[in-house]
Amino acid sequence: MKVKITGIVRDDAAYIAEWAFHHLYFGFDELELLIVNSSDSTLAVIQKIAQAFPQVKVVLKDSFLHKPYSTYEFAQTCDAECSIQLNVDEFWLPTNFKSSVDEFISTRNQLHSFKLPCFQALENDAFSILKQKILLKPVTHQFGLVFERSGSTCPSFILKRNMRSEVEYLASKHNSFNDYKIFLSKHHDGYQRPSSDTLEMEFGKIAYSKYVDAYYGFLTLTGIKPLIKRARLEVFERSQQTIQQIMRLSKLLGEDEKCVLLNLFSGIENKSLKLALAKLDANTFRESIKTSA
Repeated sequence: MKVKITGIVRDDAAYIAEWAFHHLYFGFDELELLIVNSSDSTLAVIQKIAQAFPQVKVVLKDSFLHKPYSTYEFAQTCDAECSIQLNVDEFWLPTNFKSSVDEFISTRNQLHSFKLPCFQALENDAFSILKQKILLKPVTHQFGLVFERSGSTCPSFILKRNMRSEVEYLASKHNSFNDYKIFLSKHHDGYQRPSSDTLEMEFGKIAYSKYVDAYYGFLTLTGIKPLIKRARLEVFERSQQTIQQIMRLSKLLGEDEKCVLLNLFSGIENKSLKLALAKLDANTFRESIKTSA
């Protein structure tokens, strides 16, 4: 059975290699990367990977407007027998850290929408690969994979890794300010750290060791280390640009929007960010602190 995964990519040059390796390692037959209006070296990194792994495909998009919004819609347009669509900060994982996606699917009887549990990884190391022991927080949203659930336990899940470090979180918000009026109208929880409801998961030592060895072998085989180094510098630059944008917007935003902005960057201890947020109205800042307390 052909199993395909589609990744939604935008300015993810620093992360796409790890994401691609991860899903190739766990047996996906085809990786389709939808590059949406990227301005960094994402395309160059993917093209380098595709030279060594031709099952990695590139599709260029100008916007998110034409991407499928549901698992069913996505499955109707997919040429694989089984498919899943994720962002590049989302990883499919077998609970035992050994089983391939094909082994997982082979235990299912019929193809239809199947909901996988989703967990938020709480990390604080810049550009770190997936660790053996991870801290998790359940996410209410579930991702659709195309097969039937069998049994009461789920041997795989989706791991969301958009809380790697403060710098990376700041950088990820850079493009959001292009349409800040729309962006700041949404609810945001800010940068999340471990709390009382944090779970812990530890993968088997041998299985994890094989995974790490394979990852570094993948980097050597593809020859993309120089591109990743450059991409990480771009992340640091975008994080600084985000702070500059906050300082600029502090003069343009209404009171409600300022509160949303404060919520968006709550939980971050970066001194430069705090100085930028101090440009906001003092009353708004005090009210935000009361709300989050």
